[in-house]
Amino acid sequence: MTDRVIRIILDANDLKKGLTDVKGRLDGVQKSTKATGESMRALRSFAGGLIGALGIRQLTQYADQFTLIGNRIRLVTNSAEEYNTVQDRLIGLAQRTRSPLSATAELYGRVARSTKTLGASQEDVLKFTEAVNQSLQISGATAQEASAGAVEKDQLKSAALGQSR
Repeated sequence: MTDRVIRIILDANDLKKGLTDVKGRLDGVQKSTKATGESMRALRSFAGGLIGALGIRQLTQYADQFTLIGNRIRLVTNSAEEYNTVQDRLIGLAQRTRSPLSATAELYGRVARSTKTLGASQEDVLKFTEAVNQSLQISGATAQEASAGAVEKDQLKSAALGQSR
């Protein structure tokens, strides 16, 4: 049996540099992990504070309201892609006109249903919705007042149609 000898020559300076480099990288990973942990604790604290401030009931109301908005949009769209497009556009429109999203979605839904037989495009309905929101903003009417007016107008129109038959 033959013995083989393997000789390893280590340069102490290179070894020290290598270990220093590894230690520096491990310190960086440790700092990054610590920062991530602190961010997660802050996020948990924020979420806990939000739940405490708003309460479960308020969060449930927000979720219900968002579901209602989604359902209104779903009624007047034909595909998931169209739904997503309209939803994104309505969110942006509500933000630009500083109008509640729920009132904006309700107005969009009513106009879209009313103009469907006229062949109005999605873009036409969005432009009309934005124009109405802007005029409400300029007039100072609240979204609730505008919504109440629209409901009353629909009721009067329905009553008039019922009487003419």
